[in-house]
Amino acid sequence: MPSIPAPTPTSTVDATTTVTASTSTSTAATSTSSTSTSATSTTTTTTTTSSTTTTTTTSTTTTTSTTTTTPPPRCSVEVATVAAAQAQVASTTGPTTVCLAAGSYGALTLSGTHAGMVTIEPLPGASASVAGVSVAEGASEITIHNLSITGGVSLGAGDSHITIDHNDIDGEGPGGDGEGVETGGVNCSAPNAPVYEGCVSTPPSEHITISGNRIHGYGQGATEDAIHLNNWRHVLVVANDIYDLEEHGNHTDALQSVWGGSALVFERNYEHDNQAQGFFIRDGDAAQVKVADNLFLRNNNEPPMDEYNVQVIDTTAFTMTNNTVWDGQADLIRAEEAAEPLTATVQRNVEEVFNVLYEAGPAYQLTEDYDIFAEAPWTFTPGVHSVVVPEPEFVDPAVDDYRLRSNPEHIGVDWAPSEYVYGPTGE
Repeated sequence: MPSIPAPTPTSTVDATTTVTASTSTSTAATSTSSTSTSATSTTTTTTTTSSTTTTTTTSTTTTTSTTTTTPPPRCSVEVATVAAAQAQVASTTGPTTVCLAAGSYGALTLSGTHAGMVTIEPLPGASASVAGVSVAEGASEITIHNLSITGGVSLGAGDSHITIDHNDIDGEGPGGDGEGVETGGVNCSAPNAPVYEGCVSTPPSEHITISGNRIHGYGQGATEDAIHLNNWRHVLVVANDIYDLEEHGNHTDALQSVWGGSALVFERNYEHDNQAQGFFIRDGDAAQVKVADNLFLRNNNEPPMDEYNVQVIDTTAFTMTNNTVWDGQADLIRAEEAAEPLTATVQRNVEEVFNVLYEAGPAYQLTEDYDIFAEAPWTFTPGVHSVVVPEPEFVDPAVDDYRLRSNPEHIGVDWAPSEYVYGPTGE
């Protein structure tokens, strides 16, 4: 199975910390520590592991034994309430894994700046659900892993090194702020970004990873996007399953960017069975954006509500490679009046319809080749190796395997959804 680049949701702490934390909380594993003491000791040997401590002393006096209870090796500490989880995450400084007992909980609020990654996840083999997760402004080094989350995950302005990995994020349940994953913050000085009276810029959200999640059920009621990025830097969105998004007047997108940013990678995501835009950048110029190796299927489920799938506006250093877009929608990059020169590289994609529009400001300097189009572009001349093929032969569309049956030029995706595990793994 292909690997998903995300921080390993484990951490190792010294044995003393583990035993202390587990004395009042854990019933999952048991270890025995035997201690011998003497006033006239001659030899002392100490052995320390990540979960137990054994001290043996040669002596002339009696020996006493004590039994302590330790959490499973992956857990630094176990908790049974949201309040306890919040306190542990806020107070720890170094790498820690906080394991939440099985159950259904209310809203979870995480905070703290940390020297190493702090992970919140269920006990191994357990299932835990929360009604929305919020991360306080300025928090750092937090991983949210393996949870069932209704409502969504909201990150505060200035958050950094936050990972949201292998969760089920459901927009149809209680909690959250109406977005699947949202970064907070605004940049009032970003070119072509919204400006309102009293606008005050905030620090960007930086080094954010969204990986391996199931994100679904947005667009109904007061909900909007699966992923909504505001004022961002260095964001990785990789190998997520995004589905059941329905546009009902809330401008629903799988990913939307506002107030601009730089260094975004959107890679190996599986978007399918939606009525929504798949990837949308506008309302704030962006730079260094890569859309690669994604599979977009059946994202236009309610014609004639035609929307673009990928629509990228005023984004420089834009790269779009090895995507397969067979969803009944068109892809588009558009120059509207960017503050910087615009460049785009589009290569080795399978596209139904793709075009480049110019309206104002710098025009896109396009590098394009080795693409397969179902319909010939009408806004540019394709590269010499690009071809028009109305019906490409895919491996097995019945199970969403849209790899090309013959692919000597390595065009489109090289994976199938069945190769991935999305959402909580239970491990």
